[in-house]
Amino acid sequence: MARKRKNTSATKTPRTARFEGMRNWIRDRFAARGQVTAKVICWFVFLAAILVGGAAGLTAVNRYAHQTLRAEGPVKYTVKLDAVPEWMPATLGRMILADVTPREVDFDDPALGRVIYEQAIRNPWIAQVEEVRRERLSATEAVIRVRAQYRQPIARVSREGRMYYVDGRGVILPYSQTPKFAVKDGDDVKYFVHRDAVPSHLMPIRIHYIAVEGVEAPPPAVGQAWEGEDLAQGLRLVRLLGTRPWANQISVVDARNHARRISESEPELCIYAQQGRGKPTEIRFGRFPHPDGGDWVISPARKMRYLDDYVQDQNGRLAGIHSYIDVRFDELRVSLN
Repeated sequence: MARKRKNTSATKTPRTARFEGMRNWIRDRFAARGQVTAKVICWFVFLAAILVGGAAGLTAVNRYAHQTLRAEGPVKYTVKLDAVPEWMPATLGRMILADVTPREVDFDDPALGRVIYEQAIRNPWIAQVEEVRRERLSATEAVIRVRAQYRQPIARVSREGRMYYVDGRGVILPYSQTPKFAVKDGDDVKYFVHRDAVPSHLMPIRIHYIAVEGVEAPPPAVGQAWEGEDLAQGLRLVRLLGTRPWANQISVVDARNHARRISESEPELCIYAQQGRGKPTEIRFGRFPHPDGGDWVISPARKMRYLDDYVQDQNGRLAGIHSYIDVRFDELRVSLN
């Protein structure tokens, strides 16, 4: 007798049986509600399967990319200073850059940005760090961009035979790194720390810094603010003078009699104008008005107008014509000689 052959094609696998069971359940469950609802559920199940599969695929792609990048070697990065001010010499920019660049911190280290920020904020030339941004250039190259606000030297403070460069708030800046020369190269003005760095075909001009004298408090460390209201008022006057075209004729702001600590009858702040080795002219400025108002002193703006008119009458000269100029009264007063 011939044996019957089994019909293997009709045999159902457990997976097929489960699928048919699910389909029959959906059909029976929603038969009363119509086929539309059943189709919606089926589509929902189908989309959910796609999303789960897509997420798994993205995870695999990310893992592959990460492994590929690591296989190509560590990322080499450079640090760059964005928005460097025009007054900053290239050599000073390189010094600051070397100071803020980490020595042994990998690009993938989460602490890299914090390390650069902390090193930058300790630099005496940087007043505020605005941004530290990573920028990937390729699989093995990157750049870290640092945007900051910088302290610009505006005056020299003379005390006990030594000279200190300070910014507008009195923060002491490194003497050996302060720009001291400027040259005009076509339409551009370039600045240099040392005269030897100026190209031989260009004529350097020494940058004019007004000296503040008579400061009572001793100087702090480099990068720290010099305390004292006498220096604060002297620098306020320096900033005011810096707005005038004849500021390069001003050599000294004298704050020795600030708050009338030496004499009640002498002006609290004096200005000295001098050109070269010529005769100096004392400008009796007095003091600034009280911040709360109600003061009787002549306003600083009016005092500057006195000096503007004087310079215009003297064909651009402020120094060397009269021994003194007094701007503390309702009209300009000058010496007889």
